[in-house]
Amino acid sequence: MQTLLLVCLTVLNWSLTFAVQWWDRRRLDEARRARAWNVASWGVAIVWFGLMSMVPWFWVTRQDWGAWRRRGLGVALARSAWVLLKGLAAAVAILVVLMLAIDALAAVLGVKAE
Repeated sequence: MQTLLLVCLTVLNWSLTFAVQWWDRRRLDEARRARAWNVASWGVAIVWFGLMSMVPWFWVTRQDWGAWRRRGLGVALARSAWVLLKGLAAAVAILVVLMLAIDALAAVLGVKAE
């Protein structure tokens, strides 16, 4: 049963991360969507890094270092930190949902989730 939980954890990790990024990609304007990863890069990021791909996802789709830098180094650094924090917050939100789902599945199966 532990193996089943691990497989479910892995599949949920990939699925939830993909769903959030797909939803977010549909909300982006054309310029930001053009900067997003191509299908191959996107797939590799999700499979290799799972929910932690949210941090670079936010950076790739939301950073505008050149425009921010023209307004000053402090502005550029603050905006960069904000974008990275939003990516980290998205990863934490996915992790919380993931852990709640695994705990629920473990309870249904009568297995202790470790």
